[in-house]
Amino acid sequence: MSTEAVLDKLQDQRWWLSSNKLTRSEWEAAGSITSPTARLRHLCGRILARQAIADRTGIAACDIEIGIDRFGKPYLVGQAIQFNISHSAELVAVSTSQRPVGIDVECLKRRVNWRAISTQHFSQSEADWIAARPALSTRRFLALWTLKEAYLKALGVAVPLGDLAFIPHTARTLVGQSAAGPASICQFYRARPGFVVAVSCLNPLGSTEV
Repeated sequence: MSTEAVLDKLQDQRWWLSSNKLTRSEWEAAGSITSPTARLRHLCGRILARQAIADRTGIAACDIEIGIDRFGKPYLVGQAIQFNISHSAELVAVSTSQRPVGIDVECLKRRVNWRAISTQHFSQSEADWIAARPALSTRRFLALWTLKEAYLKALGVAVPLGDLAFIPHTARTLVGQSAAGPASICQFYRARPGFVVAVSCLNPLGSTEV
């Protein structure tokens, strides 16, 4: 099947509904997204989330009920499992956990003025860590940025980025400290070349899956 044919099928409401991939209300909500590409990423995120939750709970994907809290964060109705969705460019990622969890994805090709942003939104120790390896500064900046975004998504409320500080624990794990919320274990994942994926789990107990 050609790429065009696949995209046509993915944009076809009848295919999503007949294959029990989405509920009608989810499809209707996606209809408010004007960009076809953004709409497709949103739909794929919901499908991936349903499948990940089904794999973890044993509930059929079509029977999973997803609600939206007052802060706009999706949650699983009637179940203790937490989940979160993120996407950037063509990559969509989902995390599930027994504790509040957040996930964020960034494309490493993104151009950023990391010096200016670090001065405003990062702690001095974080800025020093970024600047310590000039060849890796942009990558380190984006890694920390995704960690902060993942933490905020796990927390579920807005917190100034400058109030969050992450300190290296291992090569792929950082410990988050914030006066505005609980402690967090944050970890990087290499989902595919050119992207960084960060997951934050608050008060981590039990397993987190990506």
